[in-house]
Amino acid sequence: MSYYSSNVDAGSTIASIVGILEVPLEGMSVLQADLILVLASALWGGGFPATKWALLNMQPCSFLAWRFLIATLLLVIIFPRKAFPRTRFEWTFAASMGTLLGLGYVFQTIGLQYTSTGKAGFITGLTIVFVPVIDAVANRRGISPKNALGIFTSFLGLSFLCITTSYKLESTDLWIVACAVSFAFQIVGLSRWGAKVSVLAFTTAQLFFSFVVSAVGALILEAPTLTHDTTTWFCLAYTAILATALTFVIQTKVQPYTSPTHAALIYALEAVFATIMGWLWLDEHLTTRDLLGCALIGLGIVIVEIKGRAKPEGVTGEGYS
Repeated sequence: MSYYSSNVDAGSTIASIVGILEVPLEGMSVLQADLILVLASALWGGGFPATKWALLNMQPCSFLAWRFLIATLLLVIIFPRKAFPRTRFEWTFAASMGTLLGLGYVFQTIGLQYTSTGKAGFITGLTIVFVPVIDAVANRRGISPKNALGIFTSFLGLSFLCITTSYKLESTDLWIVACAVSFAFQIVGLSRWGAKVSVLAFTTAQLFFSFVVSAVGALILEAPTLTHDTTTWFCLAYTAILATALTFVIQTKVQPYTSPTHAALIYALEAVFATIMGWLWLDEHLTTRDLLGCALIGLGIVIVEIKGRAKPEGVTGEGYS
């Protein structure tokens, strides 16, 4: 488990990367924003096997409560003067986005108990289907043919991973489908209004409200206990520091400079990373069908990125609006 232990003491890493993100980003291109979001997707993908391992010794909501609490406190400690919203809008926006985020993770973590990391990751990837629909309805505009082709190709890739000759949608999979819906609303909301908030203040408050959602779930549905397993705490540290505190700062700062559809397709790479890391660290084997599914999702993202680097409709130099 050296992978997890090597990432535990990452506070200074977060401070340095967030420091870079604090510079003005008015000139950031869509391609640059997309590449940074790929990094976030890789870190989130690593969270799947880490969470799967931790669930051997912790219950889902209890695990998430600790994850979000550690991430929130870490940001408050590193950035004490920037970690608190200053306006009613920032608090309200953080509460709504944090609730959606918290519910999404609760649904996902419950479902992860009953399926592999790869399958959970790719069902979560259904977000790529829900985001353009929600965005189109919210903005009263259609989906471009290029984006529609990218969505279809990525969804076909999801099908190769989730549907086999003996596969049928199990009721437990619906937990992860619900997760994808929650994440889709959070992505659209963040792309629409994220440029109007302070990055660190919003991220910290959002994670705090996700902690509240998880803690309430733990108190109602579980009997919270502490584990003494060292590896479990390493996994918790990875998910809290790198796959939560750092990644959501990146998401809040960078996502407004691309479109919701681009962001959702890039976040589908999380499933590819989850599948690969599940194979490397949990010995969850990839089949030829799995590899084909990963390739199709990657192709879907490429389709959205080609034909020049002009910003998608709705994206300005000041962020997505």
